[in-house]
Amino acid sequence: MRARDAELIVTDDEESAARQVAELLAEAARAGGEIALTGGSTPGRAYELAADLEPDWSGAGVWWGDERCVPPEDERSNFGLARRTLLNRLEAHPGRVHRIRGEDEPAAAAASYDQELRGTTLDLLLLGLGPDGHVASLFPN
Repeated sequence: MRARDAELIVTDDEESAARQVAELLAEAARAGGEIALTGGSTPGRAYELAADLEPDWSGAGVWWGDERCVPPEDERSNFGLARRTLLNRLEAHPGRVHRIRGEDEPAAAAASYDQELRGTTLDLLLLGLGPDGHVASLFPN
């Protein structure tokens, strides 16, 4: 999608927004798309609904737009959130799940993910927006 083709979707509440996002995720998974997930406090419900809508993501590639510098078992991990609410409920092949290694030294993890992502075109990228205006762990201050 080119920026000029973008569509702004306004919903009445969080549940409606989660359903809209879940439908986009399920559609991209069915199409075998390359999907970048996000973390934070809002996407969990959308991930649960997406797993219900489309349980077979075996053709999709799953990526992340950002990750915290924590191991995947940490409750703050974006990968951990997706694993609990989406991935553990899917039939996705683990070889198609490309996580950022938050437990590694940050520069090394970033360089490794840069190499892994190289040549990939994302079909769907989810990004959250924090109350302070941050996006993808890029904070304004």
